[in-house]
Amino acid sequence: MDACAELATALLSNCPTLKILATSREVLNVTGEATYRTPSLSIPEQDEESLQKLTEYESIHLFTERAALALSSFTLTNANARTVINICRKVDGIPLAIELAAAQVNMLQISEIFDQLQGSFALLSTDNRTISVRQQTLHASVDWSWGLLNEVEQAFLQQLSVFAGGWTLESAQAVYEGDVLSLTQALVKKSLIVVDQQAGRVTRYRFHEIVRQYAYAKLTATGEKQNVRIRHMKYFLELSEQIEPGLSGAQQLEWLTRAENERDNLRSALEQATKTDTEAGLYISSRLRGFWESFNLLEGIRWMQTFLQKPESKNFPHARAKALYAVCVLRVWSQEFTQANEIAQECLELFRVSGDRQGETDALILLGYSYQYMDQRARADELYEQSLALAQSIGDARRQAFALFRLGYDHPDRQLAYWQKALPMFREAGDHSFVVDLLCLTARFRILLTGDVERAQQELEEAMAIKLGTLQGRTIGIGGVWGEAGFTKSLIALVRGDYEEAYAILRDIVTLAEELGNRMGYYWTYVNLGYVALRAGNLTEARTILAETARVFRKDGSTIGLIFTIEGLASLSATSGKPEHAARLIGWADASREWISNPRPLLEQANVDHDIAAIMAKIGSSAFEVAYDAGREMTLDEAVTLALKEN
Repeated sequence: MDACAELATALLSNCPTLKILATSREVLNVTGEATYRTPSLSIPEQDEESLQKLTEYESIHLFTERAALALSSFTLTNANARTVINICRKVDGIPLAIELAAAQVNMLQISEIFDQLQGSFALLSTDNRTISVRQQTLHASVDWSWGLLNEVEQAFLQQLSVFAGGWTLESAQAVYEGDVLSLTQALVKKSLIVVDQQAGRVTRYRFHEIVRQYAYAKLTATGEKQNVRIRHMKYFLELSEQIEPGLSGAQQLEWLTRAENERDNLRSALEQATKTDTEAGLYISSRLRGFWESFNLLEGIRWMQTFLQKPESKNFPHARAKALYAVCVLRVWSQEFTQANEIAQECLELFRVSGDRQGETDALILLGYSYQYMDQRARADELYEQSLALAQSIGDARRQAFALFRLGYDHPDRQLAYWQKALPMFREAGDHSFVVDLLCLTARFRILLTGDVERAQQELEEAMAIKLGTLQGRTIGIGGVWGEAGFTKSLIALVRGDYEEAYAILRDIVTLAEELGNRMGYYWTYVNLGYVALRAGNLTEARTILAETARVFRKDGSTIGLIFTIEGLASLSATSGKPEHAARLIGWADASREWISNPRPLLEQANVDHDIAAIMAKIGSSAFEVAYDAGREMTLDEAVTLALKEN
């Protein structure tokens, strides 16, 4: 390198019109040098591209071409395209790696090549004697680069190999004791560290996966892997303490992006915690609750249950309480109400034992929430009142707002008033996502309770302005779905008779809820999709959707969900020429709403009144009353049986 730099300097100094094009693993560091870092070959971001489109990506084109040389019958097909994409992603689009992988098609299936690459890159080798020894295997190629590093650089690379999905200078400093900045600069110049810079985001660094696996093997051989991984885990334990309030503060979008960027590192830290530090695992997994809600509820539940099931978790009451609270919230979104109630009770007890007043406030609301879904509204309101009083005593405006939010829910006489009182408290706390959610919920229930579509539209527009301005359109908030602006948009479209738009919006939300693993969000959106199909006259689809949701709500123990669904099935019966059955189902729904203290909103009542008028027009008021009264006497199981049998 030094000799090349001296030669280039001498030539350029004496030959004014000379230009030198040099290729190397690292820059020469001479005056006037303009650096261009050769990128990896292009890789598709989506799996659903057409075959013709896929071959336009450099990595796919190279793999297909080289594979055909090794096995003449090889072609890219719909059956193998996704696996080929995954292979190219796994090797980061590195040409040599792609060529070596493609050469294996003469003895392995495409899926087998990918499986082999999951744990090791030993597969990537060739016996072609016409290329240099260091290029006959990828391992030899990395060996050659490794041998050019000094001991400090090698140690730095080894310790950085514990990061999954990249790192920042700050996180690197937490793992390595030394001059991180200088070493990073040196290894970037040597093309062993890749720099990832994006506007508005802290600079991140990463390895090609091949280099990471090589360095990780070297770290393992030193016997220091466990110590380095523990330092890595402790850093992300500290980071999770910042992420938790960040996801409900003024910089929600930034913190959600940070959590997404560190997703694989957080998983790695949690994996280490399962082996060495249960308390850390309880804290990390529970502090990420807001992230799990916006990313994957089922993964969050899985991690927290892993630590909660460890006997030693009971030695850490506060950490256990945090995990119980977070997993309970996710259990509610999964419609596991009985389990959630049991968890919430233990959670409340442990927060009280730990002296955490904020945690106690949260647990009171959560316990009330579980009772509400178990049809014990009076008990739920009692707990909400306790939570409100406690939040007031500790001067926590945000938690007061949550208590008011829950106290208003499903109380038509006070719902909007309580929510209007809670809204400025959320604004003051800087909780932009909940401001958006509450504005959307307020707009939706304003239509349901008062029919005021115009004002609801204004509230929705305000929510969207905040979402675009501070959240940049991201979905952050209640379960990642609940309160979603699209839900309110679909209701406005439904009221205005634009069934096609309402259907399209709800279908998108159903897809999102399914991706997040949000069972409650999925089925409540799905049942509303059934209502749209019903209003649009698509009776077969409406019947299918409503029947499925009725079975699910019955199985999950969601009484209000079942009532709402059976009201839809009653309307379907009325439309399908079965007025007596419709009257009986309406009677059961009315009696059930009285029993659980959940009155029907004005708009929904208007729809039921329309059905009743149609029924009376067919069978008369006397026959309606007989059927209606009979319905009021039905049990829940009888109502479900009748609704599904007749539909």
